Amino acid sequence: MEQLARQFIQKGQKLIQLHRDFNDTLQDAHDYGLTISAPAVAEIVRLGAPEVAYWLAKPENFEAAHGLMNMEPDQQVVRIGQIAKKLNESGFANDPDTEDYIDTRRQAKREGKRR
Repeated sequence: MEQLARQFIQKGQKLIQLHRDFNDTLQDAHDYGLTISAPAVAEIVRLGAPEVAYWLAKPENFEAAHGLMNMEPDQQVVRIGQIAKKLNESGFANDPDTEDYIDTRRQAKREGKRR
């Protein structure tokens, strides 16, 4: 379990660097009452998928998050796996937000790194 936790933390740190609003987004979701069962949290850690928590906490995924909250813990675990698979296939955890991407491209252009 320690190895899983370390991998989860490393991946989470990378995700925080890519998505600067990560902590604020999770805190806002917590403040609004978004909660999931302990087995679902354990599944997120086991999968090494902090992006699932971030995705669920984003306001545009409100319905999916609240649907998950209304499920039994074992159903939540299954749904967490489905969300993780979908996000992995889409590259969600690897791509920075669009505005960050555009800012990075503009900066590179200013620095002469792009034509």
